Amino acid sequence: LIVATDDGDDHVRRARPFAEAGLPMFVDKPLATNFADLKQFVAWHRSGRAVLSTSGLRYAPEIRTVVQQQNELGELRWITSLTCKTWERYGIHALEAVYPLVGPGFTHAQTVAQPGSDLVHLRHRSGIQLTIAAIQDAVGSFGTVHVYGTKGQLPLRLTDTYTAFREQLVAFIEFVRTGQRPFPFEQTIELMAILIAGIRSRDQSGQPVELAEILGQLESLP
Repeated sequence: LIVATDDGDDHVRRARPFAEAGLPMFVDKPLATNFADLKQFVAWHRSGRAVLSTSGLRYAPEIRTVVQQQNELGELRWITSLTCKTWERYGIHALEAVYPLVGPGFTHAQTVAQPGSDLVHLRHRSGIQLTIAAIQDAVGSFGTVHVYGTKGQLPLRLTDTYTAFREQLVAFIEFVRTGQRPFPFEQTIELMAILIAGIRSRDQSGQPVELAEILGQLESLP
């Protein structure tokens, strides 16, 4: 089953009948943008339900260029990534596209908001900083990524969406066929926690929000 919307506040309602029936589910991005719904998906996962959720841009082939040019870039220090539309609905595209470059370990999120845009500054335990921008009318700049290292920098445009979304669907099919996840579900939990932290920071006039505040509440779930 594929649940395909960009409304992270409505996926629990849509997915519940299928989760209760024990069917494997792919939930299109973002999985959940509020804590109560994220908690429910985590509970389903830990009870053995097969749930997978990703942005197709996790599989963007252009991102592989960063790995291929690692020697020229040196150690990464800052990454920017931009999407159009809103942080709640499309921020996951800009975020998950670059998440594999640093992996788990985000510590804080801080949002600078003004009408029509959210700029979310993220800190990672490695010391790498990320700026994720959701600018509602920046349609022509969607999929823009810039990577900055100690030796060089690399601008990217993620335009090969056919390959990205094909690999996303193949990953789900293989997950259903083999039972092997393409990546740990804990990464999806962290990604949703980042989205929620960005919203909380915006609601708190830009105060930094610790990811541990959200992730810690999930650790006690069975």
